[in-house]
Amino acid sequence: VEGHLKIAQSLQSLRSEGVMVVASGNIVHNLRQISRDPNAPAQPWALEYEEFVLKKSQANVNPSEMAREVFLHPLMKMAHPS
Repeated sequence: VEGHLKIAQSLQSLRSEGVMVVASGNIVHNLRQISRDPNAPAQPWALEYEEFVLKKSQANVNPSEMAREVFLHPLMKMAHPS
């Protein structure tokens, strides 16, 4: 968590310079649990964790607090097993 926060803090000054940082990735990326069926619904645990992370990221909270809550969530290890 601390390493991610340090990266974010080092990039924060770029905002005032008009630089937009774009990143990609998934909130949930457990490839062991993925269904190969393109019509399969998302797993309920994955939807729950994704919703939790999205709500936290949109809330007006301290970034360190938000990151800790996201990383300590009971579904974190299921969402990010590696």
